[in-house]
Order: sequence, then C-alpha cells, then structure tokens
Amino acid sequence: MILVSQHIEQLAWTNGCGTLRSSFQRLSRINDELGTRTVYDELAATDVDVHVYGVDDGATPLDLQATVHSGTTPPYRNGWFVVHRPDDPDSDRGSALVCLETEPHVWDGFWTDDLERVVAIDDAIAREL
Repeated sequence: MILVSQHIEQLAWTNGCGTLRSSFQRLSRINDELGTRTVYDELAATDVDVHVYGVDDGATPLDLQATVHSGTTPPYRNGWFVVHRPDDPDSDRGSALVCLETEPHVWDGFWTDDLERVVAIDDAIAREL
C-alpha cells in the first residue's frame, strides 16, 4: 500500500495540477515518516491542490502549504486514502487508494485508476470529511 500511495503522489506531482487528498490517521505522521514532509512540501509547491486528513495529535504541521482536515471519527482514525483527481480528465490520469484498518495492522480496501471511480471517491471525501 505504501508503494501504491507513493505512485499516486508521484502521479499528482507529474501532472502538476488537480487535487490530491491523503489521509495519515495521525497528522504528526507527515513529519514523522521518512521523506513524507519533503514529498508534501514539493507537491504543495506545484499547482496541485493538496489536502491532508487525520487526527490532530498535537503535532500538526501548521506550516505545511496544504489544506489540513482533522477529526476524530473512524474515517480519520482508521482510514488510509490517497486520491489524485486530475483537472482535465481528458489529458491527465487519476488514481485512488482507499483502505480501512479493520484490525490492528490489517487493512481492507482497493486501488483504482478508473477515472469515473476516482472522481466519485474524491467527491465523497470532499463532501463527507
């Protein structure tokens, strides 16, 4: 799942535009996980509209140039998603990884490059979280 997440982040960076929505369970992971902060700083420097989601565990990266969404409901605590929705579906590719932790360290979910599904997932996250 980490490789798929990195693939989607790279896709967003390569496209250089669109929307990227990523969940981290705990927002401190953006700073704690090796290389993650650098990746998100680089993405925020493009025209990609970057949104990050997770529980504010007291170490939220306030200086990150992204829209930060925090909450305590199960999607924030147990969700793992990385969704890149392109601006122009005719010329750019999109992708989505959506998972839910069902037991400690056990994840259930899927990955799709089907643009219709990517758009529906992005719309649902934007609307619900």
